[in-house]
Amino acid sequence: GGGGGVMRAGGARRNAAATRPSGVGAIAIGGARSRSPPRQRQGAAGRSPLDMVGAQLTGWVRSYRDAWGFIKSEAFDGDLFVGAKSNSHLPHPLSAEDRVTFKVSMGNAGKAEAVDVCVLAK
Repeated sequence: GGGGGVMRAGGARRNAAATRPSGVGAIAIGGARSRSPPRQRQGAAGRSPLDMVGAQLTGWVRSYRDAWGFIKSEAFDGDLFVGAKSNSHLPHPLSAEDRVTFKVSMGNAGKAEAVDVCVLAK
């Protein structure tokens, strides 16, 4: 006889598909759907910092420690990396709550970052 079966002890054949209990695996194999909301593609809503590359914006420093930190802006959701290496023109390190202007640029790692940062007068 032809293939498709599994040889059991004692020489009897059984159908491999029949070894699964009824209902187990049917949903997982066929098309289980996540209950999580669908993920939006990067930039789908136009509010990602990546959607702002090239734009000159204003915002504020959320946090800054050692040689890097994060900037927030009303123009995008989330925050934007800011590093001292890309802003060596700054005369002193940034401080939390500094109001700033900056340009959004694509960094070496393919992530958005703030460059040409200037601290606004308080």
